[in-house]
Amino acid sequence: MTQKYVRDIRNILYMWDRYGYNVAYGKFFQKYKEEKGHVKKGNPDLINVIDGKLMYLKMVKGVDDPVYIRLYAKFQKLANKDAISEKTNSKGVTYLETIGITEFEKKNSTTVTFAISEKGKHYAYFMLNDKKMLVTVNKTLTIEEEQNKEVLAISSCRGKDEKPFWLIHRKDKVMVPPPPAIDVDELNAELDSLLNTLQDG
Repeated sequence: MTQKYVRDIRNILYMWDRYGYNVAYGKFFQKYKEEKGHVKKGNPDLINVIDGKLMYLKMVKGVDDPVYIRLYAKFQKLANKDAISEKTNSKGVTYLETIGITEFEKKNSTTVTFAISEKGKHYAYFMLNDKKMLVTVNKTLTIEEEQNKEVLAISSCRGKDEKPFWLIHRKDKVMVPPPPAIDVDELNAELDSLLNTLQDG
């Protein structure tokens, strides 16, 4: 068990706690893709990957190891915070985090693009570390609303089958409180520092 392995878990939990699920997922996805060299069909689930890493840590170090106990408690706090019933609608969709699209684009250095499938279905996508991430668009949105990102929000969600997905909807349909406001320059400096630490370790 290397210190880098533990530090990777600690850093992603820190980003999740400090900057929210969406930013943590963006940074996690980048690192995951670099480590694996490719991403199979579908996208990796941050919660499942961290849980798996923690189970491996427990297997190697033991259930009574203080590092494992501390990291697992932090993970449970974050995962349970995102799974509370007030964030789940009548269709079983849990809204993990919701932010405005323009803020999402800034935080993740990407652009959300709207499109229409061959079957006439509206959807959106954005690039995350050279991978096209598909986004469901709420079917009540008008074309005019799709063209005005200022009135739209994007949510990271989980379906009743526990599969993660992205959803774009009107800002006034926010299901969860937004994450605390942060300074984007401060975020980038801190994330660069963490990523440099990961690469050096």
